[in-house]
Amino acid sequence: MQRIEKRTFAAGWAASFFINVAWGIIFPLKNIYIHDKGISLVLIGTLATAGAVSYSLGAFVFGRFSDWLGMRRIFIMISLGIGSGVAFGYLLAQSYVHFLILVILEMSMIGGYSVLLDTVITSALPPQSQGGGFGTYRISGSIGFALAAALLGPLTDAFGIRVIFMIGGFSLIAALISASILKDGFYPGEDDEGVEKAEPRNFIQILILTGIIWLVAVDFIAIAGEQSAYPFLNIYLQDQLGATAGIIGILSTLRVLSEIPAMVGLGRLSDRIGRPPILGFGFLTVTLSWLLVYLAGDLTLVYIALPLAGMGIIRYSVGVSLISDRVPYKERGTLLGLINLTYGIGGIIAPTLGGFVADQFGTRMTFLLAFGINALALCLFILALKLGKLSPRESKVAIITSD
Repeated sequence: MQRIEKRTFAAGWAASFFINVAWGIIFPLKNIYIHDKGISLVLIGTLATAGAVSYSLGAFVFGRFSDWLGMRRIFIMISLGIGSGVAFGYLLAQSYVHFLILVILEMSMIGGYSVLLDTVITSALPPQSQGGGFGTYRISGSIGFALAAALLGPLTDAFGIRVIFMIGGFSLIAALISASILKDGFYPGEDDEGVEKAEPRNFIQILILTGIIWLVAVDFIAIAGEQSAYPFLNIYLQDQLGATAGIIGILSTLRVLSEIPAMVGLGRLSDRIGRPPILGFGFLTVTLSWLLVYLAGDLTLVYIALPLAGMGIIRYSVGVSLISDRVPYKERGTLLGLINLTYGIGGIIAPTLGGFVADQFGTRMTFLLAFGINALALCLFILALKLGKLSPRESKVAIITSD
């Protein structure tokens, strides 16, 4: 890589590390904290729904504006600054309305800086090694999340659960400082090679032309399945299987550590054998993980299930590489943001449905629901492979919108 690309990669790597320190310290216990404030499981489900929608809209809006205006680095810094303020805001929240506002702001900013960081980093990677290179970048997040989650037990034992928001807020400030070093820009000569010139098309046409629409459809179903159960997982582990904050932190650490070999090893493998087989493996591991959680009578199977779920991150990292293979950098922010809309659409109903199922039939049944929905997504992905809908494309397709 050229010198300026190394600078961009290093700054993004550091920012991703600190961002995931914040996530790893906050997310495993956030719903437990909210539940302890008297918020019911159903309402926690609605918070997850609001968060999913906000994440998707934030990703799309930030991605779209960054393609129009450039200034991806500035947008990243703004969203990280707001995100830090939101983390500290949890310390003052007492009612459902307070938590709703914070979740909406938090997830909107996460959608923004996540998509824009990924977009900038893809510009710094050689086209022939996008899978392995992007996986190497993303392990920074896995390391940060694992480190933070491993410290949850000692930190909360010493300072109480509120400390997670203080550490999270300062970590996002560190991420903002790291992001300020990013060199934001389109690298001419590399991304233009092999670009297929095209007549003006809208995004639906582009999704169909590139075959990415099949990935969108499968992701929509799979994410909905996960969102129907994940908001209640750690509450279930604590209340029904006796997991302490320390054990939940260890489980989260194991889940995240399993991401590292998956993203690096399987990411590089996707450079050689193609993206679709590796994506399919990711859908399979997540599906099996929910089945194991449902079958678990104690924590034994959970120690297997969560690392399997962690390996499912390959769906995201290789999915970004697939998009990078087929879409030029200057339009990539919009499309990555558009892809993330599946998270919000899937989250409109799924977490609330999961909360209803948890209240009516017990939290354990939400894991069976998640398994069934993810199994459906896996079957659709296999069908797409058999129909050749995700076969490799020879060249990138320029997105020229009609608006």
